[in-house]
Amino acid sequence: MKRPPTAPHRLIVRAWLVVLGVTAVYAALVCLLMVALGLPWWIGVLPVAIALVSAEWADKLVVRSTITQLNPKAIGAEDDPRLHAVADRLSALTGQPKPQLFSLDSREPNAYSLSHRPGGRGPAVHLTTALLERLDNDQLEAVLAHEYAHIAHRDQRLLVYAHSMTCWALEVPLRLIMAMLDLDRPLCRWAHMCGWRWTPVEGGVPARNELVFRYPMPIVPRVLAVPAIVPLAIARGLVFIWGLGPGIALAWTTTFVGTLLSYPGLIACSLLTRHRELAADTAAARTTGSPAALASALSSLAEGVHSIPEKDLRASRPRTGESIVSANQPPKNRTERIVGYFFLAPLLETHPSPSVRLARLEHMSRSAARGA
Repeated sequence: MKRPPTAPHRLIVRAWLVVLGVTAVYAALVCLLMVALGLPWWIGVLPVAIALVSAEWADKLVVRSTITQLNPKAIGAEDDPRLHAVADRLSALTGQPKPQLFSLDSREPNAYSLSHRPGGRGPAVHLTTALLERLDNDQLEAVLAHEYAHIAHRDQRLLVYAHSMTCWALEVPLRLIMAMLDLDRPLCRWAHMCGWRWTPVEGGVPARNELVFRYPMPIVPRVLAVPAIVPLAIARGLVFIWGLGPGIALAWTTTFVGTLLSYPGLIACSLLTRHRELAADTAAARTTGSPAALASALSSLAEGVHSIPEKDLRASRPRTGESIVSANQPPKNRTERIVGYFFLAPLLETHPSPSVRLARLEHMSRSAARGA
């Protein structure tokens, strides 16, 4: 007789204990290193503290950059009445406000959620066009319920802080570089106020259009705009010099060294992410009352993702928050499998295997049938 699967909340508690344990070990090792170097021990706690303090800013920066890259299109009630009817029903069932719904032009059938967006605009659910074409009403409701669960659990924010706690060796230096490069945006905004149409490096065309719309006409008098642009140009030149010179070299160095140092933290965060997915599956199945519908949707989405060639998948893959199915392709041959195990790829997976998820949903279906 098979043992029933462990409850999601117990799995999440265990995962958080692993995250906290890895964080404590990292901090203790750095504190010992500081003592060995003759420095105050408390300096070893600073990297974790800096990572946690900067996590909120880094999260907003990543979300803003993600939205810019995705170029999502808002779905109005008149655009897709079926989708809005399903979302309204789920909001009534869960008591959650209906998130804003967006479509992504992608061949990958997948769904993504953001529990918060810049400017306090609230949560959003992104659905690819391939998903909307592939799923029937019951499957679509199960997928949306899964994303509603991510939003209710605030998984996006929780995972940002988990990464900050455990992967600071990788993230703190990169965040310092990002903070420096992010200065380009206000410099461009000030230049637009003076009448010069500079384009932010990070923002690309969408950011440029936003700034042009915000300042269609110069608001600084010409007599002041000409001398004002000189220090702005010097400041932007320094940002570029940093970003294209020491910043890039430091980024590559910290990425390589920081990844090696952060491997235990990456594994701990991946474990937490997998358990958050299982918790969202359980919440979705209970909300809709149909674990079978979610199981059917997961099978259909996984089949659709893995049918796309890897080259085309990389081109069509959106980059945003937690997706309902993993876009990673399984190893195609023995060499890829060996290389993956060498780099501990199975431990770094962000999603449970489809077999694990389907087995848990099947157990829920049997339990519900016995209860009925």
